[in-house]
Amino acid sequence: MLPGVKIMADGKQDDPNAVRTKKIEVGYRQTLRRKKEYTNKYIDGLLWSQNLLTDDVGTHCEATDGTVNISNDLPPSQTSVTPALRIELIGDENVLAAEVVNSETTSSKSVNTDEHLHLPLASVGTTSMSNEFNGHPNFLEGDSQASGASGYTTDYQHFMNDENLDWEEPLEEDDSYHKSVSESSIPDDYVNDWLVNLNDENIDVSHEEAVGRSLAEWVLDCNIPRAHVSNLLKRLNRQAGLAYLPLDSRTLLKSLRSRIQCRVVEPGSFLNFGIASTLAVVLALLNSKDIPNVLQFIWNIDGLPLVKSSGNSFWPIVGKLYNVEYAKLIVVGVFCGIKKPNCINDFLLEFVTELSDLQKNSFEFRGRLLKIETIAMLFEASARSFATSVVPHNSYNCCHKCTTKGDWVRNTGKHGGRVTYPDLNAPARTDALFRQRPVAYLNHFDKKKKRSIVEKVLKDMVKNIPLDYMHLVCLGVQKKSMSEWVRGKYDRVHLRPELVKKVSQYLVAIKGYIPSEFPRKTRTLDDFPHMKTTEHRLHLLYIDPVAFMGILPPRVYKHFLLLHVAIKLLVHPVKCILFTEYARGLLRAYVRKSKKIFKKVFITYNVHNLIHLPDDVLLYGNLDRFSAFPSENKLQTMKHLLRHSAKPLEQLVRRLHEIEMNVHFSPDQPHKSSLSLSNPHRKGPLPTNFNHLKTSQFSMFSWGKWSATTKFPNNCAILCDHTVILIRNIIRDHIGDVQSYLEVSLAG
Repeated sequence: MLPGVKIMADGKQDDPNAVRTKKIEVGYRQTLRRKKEYTNKYIDGLLWSQNLLTDDVGTHCEATDGTVNISNDLPPSQTSVTPALRIELIGDENVLAAEVVNSETTSSKSVNTDEHLHLPLASVGTTSMSNEFNGHPNFLEGDSQASGASGYTTDYQHFMNDENLDWEEPLEEDDSYHKSVSESSIPDDYVNDWLVNLNDENIDVSHEEAVGRSLAEWVLDCNIPRAHVSNLLKRLNRQAGLAYLPLDSRTLLKSLRSRIQCRVVEPGSFLNFGIASTLAVVLALLNSKDIPNVLQFIWNIDGLPLVKSSGNSFWPIVGKLYNVEYAKLIVVGVFCGIKKPNCINDFLLEFVTELSDLQKNSFEFRGRLLKIETIAMLFEASARSFATSVVPHNSYNCCHKCTTKGDWVRNTGKHGGRVTYPDLNAPARTDALFRQRPVAYLNHFDKKKKRSIVEKVLKDMVKNIPLDYMHLVCLGVQKKSMSEWVRGKYDRVHLRPELVKKVSQYLVAIKGYIPSEFPRKTRTLDDFPHMKTTEHRLHLLYIDPVAFMGILPPRVYKHFLLLHVAIKLLVHPVKCILFTEYARGLLRAYVRKSKKIFKKVFITYNVHNLIHLPDDVLLYGNLDRFSAFPSENKLQTMKHLLRHSAKPLEQLVRRLHEIEMNVHFSPDQPHKSSLSLSNPHRKGPLPTNFNHLKTSQFSMFSWGKWSATTKFPNNCAILCDHTVILIRNIIRDHIGDVQSYLEVSLAG
C-alpha cells in the first residue's frame, strides 16, 4: 500500500531577503502484511523540485526515530522569513503530525490519516492559500488565519487541479486512498523531476557510481536486452527512489550515440576499430609486470555466419597476444556482407597499413615504448587460400607446406571423386620461392587474384602461416574417422548397430565423471552429426581410446592410436618438444596406413597436412598455443551480442563500445595466475591437532584457468608422482603469513 501526502510551501521573492519558490513533496509508504499491522510505517521518499534556492541557501535533512526534519540553512538575516518543516509519525496510531517552524511563530497539528489525510501548513497560510482549498470543509480549518511571515503564496494549480486527483473526496480507508493515488494521472516528467532518494544529501558520489557500475556490469555480463534495462531503470528511478540512476540504458552503458561511418567493401561494409586503441584497453587490464617489451601477435581471420535464414556473415580480424598468457583477444576490424569480401587487399587495407606502421615504430603505453611483432596469421583452409591468393584447398597444388601434387580418385560407391595427396616426401616450400613465384610455383597461386598485401606484414609466408589443429585435426581427421566407424561405407571399419549402441551406453554412463574443465560432456553416437569441435577434441584425447577398445577391429583400433598418441604428445606443453620427432613418425605412419585401411580416397587435404604439424610445433610450441579455439569462442561471443538481423555491424559496434567504456581498470591489476579460494564453509573435515577457530575452510580453489572443489567429480586429481587423490577439504591457516594447502585422501 503506497499512500502519499503532498506538502508544498511556495514563496515569491519580493525583496532581496526573500527566497525563491521552493516546492516540497514528502511521501511515505505503509508496509503491512495484514490489516492489523498499521503501526509498521516509515518515511522513505522525499521529493525536491528543480527550482532550488539561491546559492547562499543550503538545505539540511535529518532523520531520527521516525522523524524527518527539513530546514534551510540561511544567513542570520534571512532566518525570519524561512520556514522549516518537521514531520513525525506518532506512536501506535496511524497519525501523522506536521509542524512548520519559523523564528517568530511555531504551531503544529496532528491529523489522523485513517479519516482525512490533511496536513495544516501553519504560519505560511495566506488568503490565497485559504481560497485554494476552500472547497474542502476540513482542510486548513482553524489555521488559515495563522500568519508568521508575509510574502508566501501557494501556486501549484497545475498539480491540485488535476481532474483525476480528487482532493475533496473523503478517504475512509487506506485502500481507497491507495486507489485514488494509483489512478491519478501524474505526468511522468513531473515524477522524474521531483523524485529524489530520501538520503540524497548523505549519499556519497562513489556509492552512486558503484551502483551504476554494478548495474552496467550485470547488463553486460548477462547480455540483458537494452529495452528491458531501460524499463528497469525507469522503475528504479521513479518507484524505488534511485533518482541518480539514468532513465535509459544508453546513458547507463555510455553507448555510442554518433552515427557509425562504415567503409564500403564489396559486397558489404567494413569498420576499422584500430590496433592501438583496442590494444590499449586490453593492456590496461593486465599487471604492468606481465607486459613484455615486445608484444607478439597471432592474427586470425575467419568467417562467421550470422543466421541460417540469410547469407549475412561477419569476417572479423581478431588478434591474440602470444607471449601474454591471460590477455584478452582484441577485435581490430569487422566486415559484414552477404558473402566474403571480393578483394583481400581492399578488406585488409587499413589493418595492414596500421600494423606495418606499428611494427616499424614503437607503441607507447604507460610511459613505456613497446614493440609489436606479428609472428603468425592463422586461417582455416578456405580462408587461407583467400587471404594469401593461392588456389583452393581441394586443388592439385594446394598444399601450403610442400610441393606435392594431388591425384584425382573416384569416390567409393558414389559418382564423382576427389583430389588426394598420398605423397609424403615432397620438397618443402620456402618463403623465397613463394615471393619470387618461379614457373614451378605458378600452379600454386590463383591467377585471377592480385598479390595479397599480407606479404607486407609477414616475414615468412610459409612458416608464419601455421596449420590450425582445431579445423585440421578435431573437425577434420577425427570427425572423418568417427564418421567412417559409425556411418561409413567400408565393411571392414563400419561398426554393427549393436556395437554402436554399446559405445553409446558407455558414453552416457561416464558423463557424470567428466570434470568442469570440459565444457561439453559425452552423449550418444546418435548425436554424432551434431557434435561440436570441443566434443571431438574430448573424444580424441580422452574418451575414444577406452570407449572403442574391444569394439573396433584391432587393425583399425591400432591405427587410431597412432593419431591419438601423436596429438596427445603435441598438445603437451613440455613433451611436444621432447617427442616431436616421435610424434612425426606416428603421424606419417597414420597417413601411410590410411591408404590400406580406408583406401586412397581417405587421404584428403586434412589427412595429408598431419605430417606438417610437428614443424609448426617446433616454431610455436604445443598445439594449443596457436589454435583457433580462443578466436572461435570470441566469434560466438560477438554473435550473441546481436538482437536482430537488421544492421548487424552497427549493433556489434555499439555493443563492443559499451563493453570497452564499462571496463574499469587500475594501473596494477592482480595476477590472474594467483591462487584464489572461494565458497567458505565450516563443515570440515580437519586434520588432527587443527584448531578450527584459527583456520578458514573453503570448498573451491582456482589457479588460472584450472579449479578444484571438494565435490565429485571435481575433487579427483593426480599428483606429479602419479598418485591419485581425492580432495576432502581446503584449509587456509591464519597464523603468520597466509598459507594455502589441501587435506587429501588417497583414492581407493
